[in-house]
Amino acid sequence: LLEVAEERLPAPFHGMNIIKKWINVIFKKNSEASFMYVNPAGFLVTNNYKEVSQTKINYRFLTKVKSIYFDSFTKKNKIQKLINAICPNIIHSLDAAHMTKVINRCFELGVRNFVMVHDSFGCHPNDMIIMKKVVAEEFYNMYQCNVLYEIIEQMLKYNNIEFDDNELKEDCKRGDFNLDEILVQKFGFK
Repeated sequence: LLEVAEERLPAPFHGMNIIKKWINVIFKKNSEASFMYVNPAGFLVTNNYKEVSQTKINYRFLTKVKSIYFDSFTKKNKIQKLINAICPNIIHSLDAAHMTKVINRCFELGVRNFVMVHDSFGCHPNDMIIMKKVVAEEFYNMYQCNVLYEIIEQMLKYNNIEFDDNELKEDCKRGDFNLDEILVQKFGFK
């Protein structure tokens, strides 16, 4: 099933494979790496899945011996968990950044009533034209730069990993989608 999906939907899988490739580059150089970046809204995103060590303490309560357990994180990463989670986490952080930018901009333009669920936007019918325009403009503004490149670059630099910038730029090269089309859609995103 995965092979069929990768064949029919090459663009999304390409981006995920690029992220996984560079995560592996980081892990090879530093198995205790932290995966942090600042998303386009300025929010620090951390993607750390650390191993847990458990400490057991026995104590006496009246006539019985009881146990209490304390969990603490080690420096060691749960590598497979992190690799499986990082792509959806990046997408969610970008959706959240877009929503934050939309809310802030709408507020600046006088819109005060919002209904937001995950990556769906709602407002009072009187504000729909403003919100539709802002949703498209903020999406356009956010993706003017190469977000994938910037996120991976930040993770590499945070972990002091030397890398070939030309290779990273080539890996993160954009497809042929014309971002300008976002601004002229009649009914939003297609």
